[in-house]
Amino acid sequence: MKYVTTLFRLLLLTLLTGHLMAQEYPQHYFRSPLDINLSLSATFGEVRANHYHSGLDIRTNAETGYPVYAVAEGYVSRIKVSAWGGGKILYIDHPNGYRSVYMHLDAFSGKIAQWVNDYQYSHHRFDFDTNIAPGLLSVSKGEEIARSGNSGSSGGPHLHFELRHSHNDQTINAQLFGIFIDDQTPPTIKGIRIYPADSRTLVNGKREALEIMIPAQRKTKKRKARRAMTLSPTIAGPFYIGIYTTDQSESYHGNNGVYRIELRIDDKLVYHFESETFRFEDSRSVNAIMDYPYYCLTRRPYILTRTLPFAPITSSHPHQDNGIFSLAAGDHTLRYDVYDINGNHTSKTFSVKCTGKQQKIAPQPQRRPQRQILKTRRCQIDVPAEVLYTADSLQINASGNDIIIAPANSDDVRYAIPPHVAYTLRLTSTMASALPRCEPRQIVIARRNGKKLVPLATTHTDKWFEAQPRDYGTFTLAIDTTAPTILPPKKLAAVHERTLVFRIRDDFSGLQTYNCYLNGRWILAEYDGKTASLLISLPREDAPYDRPRLSKQGENILKVIVADACGNTTERDFVLQ
Repeated sequence: MKYVTTLFRLLLLTLLTGHLMAQEYPQHYFRSPLDINLSLSATFGEVRANHYHSGLDIRTNAETGYPVYAVAEGYVSRIKVSAWGGGKILYIDHPNGYRSVYMHLDAFSGKIAQWVNDYQYSHHRFDFDTNIAPGLLSVSKGEEIARSGNSGSSGGPHLHFELRHSHNDQTINAQLFGIFIDDQTPPTIKGIRIYPADSRTLVNGKREALEIMIPAQRKTKKRKARRAMTLSPTIAGPFYIGIYTTDQSESYHGNNGVYRIELRIDDKLVYHFESETFRFEDSRSVNAIMDYPYYCLTRRPYILTRTLPFAPITSSHPHQDNGIFSLAAGDHTLRYDVYDINGNHTSKTFSVKCTGKQQKIAPQPQRRPQRQILKTRRCQIDVPAEVLYTADSLQINASGNDIIIAPANSDDVRYAIPPHVAYTLRLTSTMASALPRCEPRQIVIARRNGKKLVPLATTHTDKWFEAQPRDYGTFTLAIDTTAPTILPPKKLAAVHERTLVFRIRDDFSGLQTYNCYLNGRWILAEYDGKTASLLISLPREDAPYDRPRLSKQGENILKVIVADACGNTTERDFVLQ
């Protein structure tokens, strides 16, 4: 029955969208990574600030420790362990040319766990990222490879799961492979915005965007649901449109992303959005397909029909004139159709009244901007050609000891669409004269975020401090001369406590390195970035001879050494009874 239901929904979505996904991707080759009913807290391709969501976030009932299984036979090709990002991550390459990825794991299992532990001890570090030779760690379909967790920057226990092309790491919507998730709830259209495409366009008599929020359908005694209000704005001049839409399911009522959006004008398909696949190097172009300034203000991700001329095309596809419309005078019917990947569908039809003459849309320039190298007395920026989505140039302004980097046409740098890739920012070392006296390594470039300073990874020479920002904004030099603090657990009893938890506090640049030694021998310590905790599992009596051991007689000395990104170091010895 489950197979029939899955096939029916794939066929339904194919008929609705014309997308032959069942023919493009193998069905039933991959099994589920978990042996529980799958429910998603985040779908593939969700529109977020600075990135598309690259996989499926599978809920684990707010718990960690569920067995995670290899979805098909293959070999472990890469392992990454970090206190941030995806936390503990496992990559498995499969014979059919795809790669499965499992993130936010609590622990690895079996031979993989042993390999990871041996690697960490041989390299004297907890965090690492390494490729593994084919065949060294082979796995079979359904073999337990890990336990689900909450590691890295995860906001709660879940498994982040991806399927990618193994030859180029391009990620794909895993549900296109027949990974079944029961969902019969259609998406919701929450709002529509109509935007003037140039300074002469009027929307309901104003030169500003018009937002129409769609009321939620409410049950009444007389009828199950009341349709949303009718839209009928008046438009004079070229315009484009944005939609704010989310998806839910029976088991999860949060706001997930949708699979496909279609816009028709007078029954002609003029735009579609589809979250099927994307390259990671194009992920930040999500900022170019949504109303980024409005998202910063409201957290409503309006997906726009217009595209910026130099943004990589991923999920957003206008069919003409870069998603800008100029219609003949008169009434026109517009219809949005929104689908989730199970074929559940919702639509909204509305009309617009266009006035004046139909205007020809001028073609966008096709030549990319050139590399920009801008210099002032105190600042230099080196901007690659692929940074900008439009032909607009950047500018450097100064305010006191602050340097402001922004596009030339930006009204407010806080809401400027971020660059596609990082650029190089250099601030002259003479700016450090305004700071308290300290060593150069204790000086960093920082970005102002309201009243808060956010430090950037900084290098320095005699002339310059250098960083690689991924945003525009206001930058300055800041110092960090305070070493981290180490707060031990209340009890340091080696006999009774197998895991010791130390709290690490740092006031600015953040923890950079940490090393622990038990009776003079390096011992593995795991750093949890969310809780700023250092976890040390004390060895058992049967620990390998080449690993640290607890002394059965006398004191055991645990040395903890931590350093921040500016090289400020704290070292403390603790006696274990």
